[in-house]
Amino acid sequence: MNSIKHTVSKAILIVSLFALAFSGCQKDQKNTSIKITKAGPIPTDVLAKIKASGFSTDQVVKVKEGYLVEGDIVLTEAFLNANIVKPAPLVTTDSQGHKTTITVDQYRVTNPVSPSNQHTFVTFKILVTGLSSGYLSATDEAILRYNNQYLDIRFQRITSGTPDITISGYYDNTTSTEGYSGFPSSGVPYNSIQLNTYWYGTNPTNTPFTASVIQHELGHCVGMRHTDYADRSFSCGGLPSNEGAGANGAVQIPGTPSGPDAASWMLACNDGVSNRTFNANDIIALNYLFPYLPGINGTGTYAWTATGSGSGTITAKPGTIVGLAIAAFGPGNSVNFSISGALLNGSLSSVTVSNNDIPYTFTMPSTGSVSWSASYTTPTGGGSGNIAPYVASAPILPTVNINGATSYKWTLAGTFTGTIKAPAGRVVSVTFNLEGPMSVNFTLSGVNFTGTTSGNVVVSSNYVVKTFTMPASGTVNWSGVFSSNPGNGEIDVN
Repeated sequence: MNSIKHTVSKAILIVSLFALAFSGCQKDQKNTSIKITKAGPIPTDVLAKIKASGFSTDQVVKVKEGYLVEGDIVLTEAFLNANIVKPAPLVTTDSQGHKTTITVDQYRVTNPVSPSNQHTFVTFKILVTGLSSGYLSATDEAILRYNNQYLDIRFQRITSGTPDITISGYYDNTTSTEGYSGFPSSGVPYNSIQLNTYWYGTNPTNTPFTASVIQHELGHCVGMRHTDYADRSFSCGGLPSNEGAGANGAVQIPGTPSGPDAASWMLACNDGVSNRTFNANDIIALNYLFPYLPGINGTGTYAWTATGSGSGTITAKPGTIVGLAIAAFGPGNSVNFSISGALLNGSLSSVTVSNNDIPYTFTMPSTGSVSWSASYTTPTGGGSGNIAPYVASAPILPTVNINGATSYKWTLAGTFTGTIKAPAGRVVSVTFNLEGPMSVNFTLSGVNFTGTTSGNVVVSSNYVVKTFTMPASGTVNWSGVFSSNPGNGEIDVN
């Protein structure tokens, strides 16, 4: 594991999103005769450790990093040899800083991740090595899908330097495994994703599907178990098969359903071609595990005990109704506070608070930050003050949609129009899926596609992905001239 300054901002649980059900890591075993085969007998003591750690002992494969289980998860020797202990109570913090202690009946390994600062981003760097441009495009798309969620973990692809996660390839035409990764350790993600290039080719053209697999493997790297761990037949077919919860457990994430969800990104298997990304339940789970809380100058509270001044930025997810507790405690204590980029209580750019604790609110703009400045007076003899942001109301992020749905489909030639809607400032991904000898001349009104000076694109091949940034209005008009000779066309947005 390479060194990293930051740790993940809360205990990353090795969990199963019971509510989640999305792209997996194996070719759908219902649709292929290729199976995972054992490279040789696995020692019984290793199988016992795998079972005790909460994973299936069916079709275990020895790989250079350790043991491959459940099709795409690497359990290292260090992971299997870790002592299993009863967890300490889980302490959660609500939007205003109030703590609640929850007793967790699951187990964890002896080296749990360390909670850190939820008021700023922790960025993990990804290096793709030895793979073609098609894999780079798919990695960029997977990163975009995570970063669009405004979590307190973010990913960034680098071309040099020290990565936190390396994506590389191998070739194996004897297995249904499309790729594999592992679980986090000591507060940082698992540091490797291996992609089986047999399933994608030298330079994959189905970018959305390849991105979906990388997106899934990144889920394992930060601590996600398979959604359908309790019954892999939900996504893989065959007889019911339980991966097992064991000592590491499969902890249901609050707010998500207890049964399988056929639209999630963490199912064990996929159909080998489909583009799928986070559904609504996935987003609930990600925000529970990796909440990005309002911050002031990168922390939760700005405080003082002497006369002076300060300035900086307040940050939060765009659209959040941010509560701002401005306090000056003690006779003669006061603070004059100003904000730029938003208005307090809908109309105030500055306020003065004297010997009091007064809450104000404002809506975080699409930039995700506003500037502030303050001068404060604390007379000799004591007193103090602070400024503390919190979530007064979580943002209601509208579903990214095209004409009210996540996809627009056609089978006949013609000229069609509509709208794409999304949160202001969001980078919207537009995927063109063309099956057959057909084309589309597609135009956005008032915005340009990323990296271009035009909102127009002509597409005549399958799986072409373009992106653009949604303006402040949250709506962009589109028009398209579609041909069909015959064929089926689809435009997906996310």
